[in-house]
Amino acid sequence: MSTTAIHPAYVGRYIDQGKIIPLPLSDRDLKRQEEHVKAVLDTFDFKKQRYGLLISLMSQGVTFLPFELALMRQGMICCNCDDSPYEAGRIESILRRFDPAFTAGVTAQVLDGIKAAGFDQDKLFADSMVWAKPDAYERLKSVPGIRLLRWLELGPALALECRFHHGAHISDREWKVEEENGELLITSRLDRATPITRLKTGIRGTVTYEPCPCGHPGARIIVG
Repeated sequence: MSTTAIHPAYVGRYIDQGKIIPLPLSDRDLKRQEEHVKAVLDTFDFKKQRYGLLISLMSQGVTFLPFELALMRQGMICCNCDDSPYEAGRIESILRRFDPAFTAGVTAQVLDGIKAAGFDQDKLFADSMVWAKPDAYERLKSVPGIRLLRWLELGPALALECRFHHGAHISDREWKVEEENGELLITSRLDRATPITRLKTGIRGTVTYEPCPCGHPGARIIVG
């Protein structure tokens, strides 16, 4: 994988077949991702000064910086917890004390930690909005009143479901998405600090270009 002459300003990371791959990023890379995330967030009626809880790893700080910046542009406040089974206490405390508008990036190991700590996921996430990764999505379906949305990481690309729950939006201005034997592959369309060519994402699904009720144009990822 070659690198263009675009000067990288940050180093993020992504997962490729279970391996952590460093990802040099430019300011333009992050700005375009921020605009995409903001377009999805704009489909919700979030109130200013509400909290949003983002669960991620420290090494994903740069990768998810566009999400946090888009959230700040909404006038919201971002809380952070580690993607770890040992963060159950902090997660429970934030959900109880700050009543965040949503929780994003929930994984299976976070749910395992919540259970091991003696908390009930049904009570924690009841009547709340949750963006869940694939390994946690099915486990949260039965939570009473939950607004469950998909959070998909396709290599360095982030795809998010909007309020209408018709698939996860991905920027097809930024990314070309292909299907190969049921798996989704991505290729970067624009100049990036690190070009991506037909990267296998490990996500199995289909791509649709049918109009979404939210009005946000472009591709959406349908899983399941």
